[in-house]
Amino acid sequence: MTNQKQNIDNHVFLIGRPPMSEFLGVVNSTIDYEHSQLTQLADEWRTANQHIKELQKTQANIADKADYKDVPKSLETLANQVLEDKIFQRAFNIVKPVIRMVELDSLVVFQKHINLNYVDGIKKQLGSSPDEVAVFKICLPVDHPLPAISATRVSNDSFVFVSSSADVRVLDMALLDGEQIQNYSTTGPIASVLGFVVGSGSNCLNALYINGRMILNNGSHRAYALRSMGFTYVPCIVQQVLSIDELDVVATAEFLQNPAAYLETERPALLQDYFNKKLIKVLPVQRKKRQIKISYKIETIDVPDI
Repeated sequence: MTNQKQNIDNHVFLIGRPPMSEFLGVVNSTIDYEHSQLTQLADEWRTANQHIKELQKTQANIADKADYKDVPKSLETLANQVLEDKIFQRAFNIVKPVIRMVELDSLVVFQKHINLNYVDGIKKQLGSSPDEVAVFKICLPVDHPLPAISATRVSNDSFVFVSSSADVRVLDMALLDGEQIQNYSTTGPIASVLGFVVGSGSNCLNALYINGRMILNNGSHRAYALRSMGFTYVPCIVQQVLSIDELDVVATAEFLQNPAAYLETERPALLQDYFNKKLIKVLPVQRKKRQIKISYKIETIDVPDI
């Protein structure tokens, strides 16, 4: 029983936004709920939905004039380090990025829930009274800390990578020349190496600026943690999207499932909603790890020399 409790994290869910089926579907996919509990959740969703209808009247178009500021001179050196970083430049090479101090309460959000255990870890890392440099580095980590990742060969043609971080991913696939490989030897001279590059993303707090709205594209947990600590403006990578076609390149898959909900709705979900008790529900969720399995196939044949 103790181990089970240790593997459960409290998540704060946004509730009340249509469709109800989407909210119940997210809950059903993450929590083993009984029918009677889902009935209660549906009732709570209806109550929250009534509050959202009120906000649509009193706060219509509140997201259309997202506020932001220039980075203060005291942080310009750090900002330049980020902009000149090779990983950063590779990650943000399609739509021009700038660094701005964005207002947390005006950020439009599409993430459906926040892991409060992860938030506590961020706050512990920052300490009780972080200075502006510490806040900058947690938002835009130019040193690129790498989460713990285990790698195991599970068969002759398969490898598995596992991490507690959901940011772990396959970054690239590359064909490398043998001369690029150092400190490795095999049964013969190396001509080429086919590599699957596994790691984590640039992991910057990132927002898309579209028609006056600031859409939080990455960094929801850090934004929540900093807002809960009393911060109102934080450093953020901002990309101004001038064409809807650019969204397919820079936006996440979750956002692209229903972009109209965040771009066209008069009162979309905002980060500040996570701090409105009428719009949230805290629920226990089974902790999960991210697993990536890479398999390959080798085929050797003789072909005519034409």
